[in-house]
Amino acid sequence: MSTVGYGDFSPVTHIGKILSIIYGFMWAPLFIAMIWIILQSKFQKLVKHSIHSYHQEVKEAEKIAQTMKEETETQQEIIKELEETIPTKKQSRWKKLLKRK
Repeated sequence: MSTVGYGDFSPVTHIGKILSIIYGFMWAPLFIAMIWIILQSKFQKLVKHSIHSYHQEVKEAEKIAQTMKEETETQQEIIKELEETIPTKKQSRWKKLLKRK
C-alpha cells in the first residue's frame, strides 16, 4: 500500500481515483530511478578522479625513475673518469673500493 498524503484531500471522481492509483504505483519506480541516476553520476566522478590520480602517480614515478637512471649514468661516467686519472698501481685499490675487478 502507498499513501499520497495525510488524507486531507482524497479523489472523489473515478478518473481522480484512477490517476491517484497510477500515481501511487509510478512514484516508487520514479523515485528509485532518480536516486539511481544521482548515485551513478557520483560513482562516475569518483572513478574518473581515481583514474586521474593513478595516472598522475604513474607519471611522477616515471620521472623519478628517469632521474635515477640519469644519476646512475652520471655516476658511472665519474667512475670511468676516476679510473682514467688514477695511476695504474692505485687503480686496483680503487677498483676494490668501487667493487670493480
